[in-house]
Amino acid sequence: MDKIKLKTILGLFFFLTPLRMAVVPFMPFALRLRKNFFRGTIPLKTFWLIVFYVVATVLGCINGTNDWANGFVGLWISVPLFFLQFINVTNVISKEYFNKLLVCYKYFLALIDVLGAFFYFVVFKGGDEFGYAYGVHFQYVSGLAMMNAVMILYYALYILESKETISKNTYLWLLFFIISFVFCFFGLGLLCLALAFGFYFCSKVSLKKIIYGFIAISVFVVLLFKSGTEIIEYNNRNIELAVDAIRNPRLYAYDARKVLMFSNYIDMIEDEPLLFLTGTGAGGFNSRVSFLLNRDSNNEFTKIFGHHMPYYHSKNIYPLWNNKIVSFDERTDGTRNKPFSSLLAILAEGGIVVFFLYMSLWIRVLIIFFRKGKENYIYNFLFVFNIFWLLSMSSEVWFESSEFLFFLIVNSICVSYCNSFKNRKK
Repeated sequence: MDKIKLKTILGLFFFLTPLRMAVVPFMPFALRLRKNFFRGTIPLKTFWLIVFYVVATVLGCINGTNDWANGFVGLWISVPLFFLQFINVTNVISKEYFNKLLVCYKYFLALIDVLGAFFYFVVFKGGDEFGYAYGVHFQYVSGLAMMNAVMILYYALYILESKETISKNTYLWLLFFIISFVFCFFGLGLLCLALAFGFYFCSKVSLKKIIYGFIAISVFVVLLFKSGTEIIEYNNRNIELAVDAIRNPRLYAYDARKVLMFSNYIDMIEDEPLLFLTGTGAGGFNSRVSFLLNRDSNNEFTKIFGHHMPYYHSKNIYPLWNNKIVSFDERTDGTRNKPFSSLLAILAEGGIVVFFLYMSLWIRVLIIFFRKGKENYIYNFLFVFNIFWLLSMSSEVWFESSEFLFFLIVNSICVSYCNSFKNRKK
């Protein structure tokens, strides 16, 4: 198993290029990854999660809170991800195989980042073009930030927790990926990354880790303010507008539409209390699927199924994010205005039972990683990595994406590597 197959190498590179746009339309085929990455047992709760999600979708389509097209596409994409996320991985890979995968990913990602720097500084001279080589599909440069976060978290936890001798190259690679992350100008991702480290430092308080944390935050701040005045000014102005909107509720509809998204969910529940239990059904509120099929979208799904506007998406979400009001020049886009949250989508579309099952499964995984943190640094990485993704899912729409599938693959690879330590002890 120490020899990496060519298709595995190409697969790693595939997730870092515009070719990844093929992942979402063919998501059920990701189940074939079970053979190489997701061998293991499936918790009973996962089956119940899927059953309740399917039932919620069928009920939504029957009751008129959802369209059959949205329901089908939502299940087509979501069910494989639910299925893969919580598998108790029993697969085993050696340290040599793990290191080879790590090296391949590191150099592939570095290549994409270097190309991004070329497009940003030489070709386009600004904007969001650091992610140009990664591809403009879906979240564009923010997606590249999520891919860089993998290496930032890995190297940081390796430095903090590994008992091995740390080379200078490790620090240089960490700095490289931090710089690359900063140039993605993904402020919300930076906040989630900082909060994830905050959870880690709070769980393992020591003077050494506090000093490392202070140094890391200082590096982030310096790089952020030295990296591009145009983007910094744009984000500063976005923050000012968000603060103004919070102080003046009349501005919510224009300058804090993410806040309004949560408010509109509550309005939906007040309008139809049963939806708290059953949800609208997959693709019926603010999931990525609801946007993929709405009247502003043109993609492979709309070519097959046409455009669809489920009732509560049309009433409560579409007015917050559509082609008529979203503008970079007028600063009506930005994080504060994106009505995106994968966790809210699971709650609103699947109902409270689905949401409870999903969160209980993920919290169980976090507890396992945290408790096993003393065994090796990989479990500490997995704990912080999953905290980062959980925070990101609460504030952005990542669930139905190639980045989320890659997150699951990284989880599985790392657990498989940790399983090799168990075998050695035996």
